[in-house]
Amino acid sequence: MKEVIGVKSKGNSFVYRSFFVVSLVVFTFSLLMKLQGQDTRDEVQVLLIGSLIMMIIMGIILISIKNKPTNAIECDGEYLYINEPDTVIKIQLTSIVHVAPRRIRSRYMTYTFGRLTVHTADKRYETTVVISECEEVAHEIMKLAAKNNKHIVDYDI
Repeated sequence: MKEVIGVKSKGNSFVYRSFFVVSLVVFTFSLLMKLQGQDTRDEVQVLLIGSLIMMIIMGIILISIKNKPTNAIECDGEYLYINEPDTVIKIQLTSIVHVAPRRIRSRYMTYTFGRLTVHTADKRYETTVVISECEEVAHEIMKLAAKNNKHIVDYDI
C-alpha cells in the first residue's frame, strides 16, 4: 500500500488566484468607466487590455496547476513514486543519496512550499508539482532512505 508523503501545495494556487481576482477587479472597473463614457483616455484602454492579458495568463497557470496530481510523492516501503502530470517516476529507496528542497521565494518572503530534487547515484529527478511543506517532505524521504540504505548512517536529525 502506498503511503502519501508529499501533497500538492494550495498556497501556490492561492497566489495566482489572488492575481487573477485583482486583474478581474481592474478589468471590471476600467470596462465600466469605458462603457459609461466617463473617461476616454488611453490609460483606461491600457488598463483594460493589460488586465485582460493578465487574467488570461493567470487562468492558463491556474488550469495547469489544477491538472497536476494532488498526491505528489508516495512511498510503498521499497520505492518512492513521484507523480507528475503525465508520468510516474519510480525510484528505489536504496538508490537515493540526497533530497534537496527548494522553497519558493518572493522579494520579502520565503514560503513553505516548493519543489524537490532527488539525487540518486546516477541520476537527478526534479518535481514539477509544487509540494506543500517541502523541507519536511525531504526530511521524511531521507529518513525512509536511511532505513533501507547501508551507506546513509543515522539520519535522525
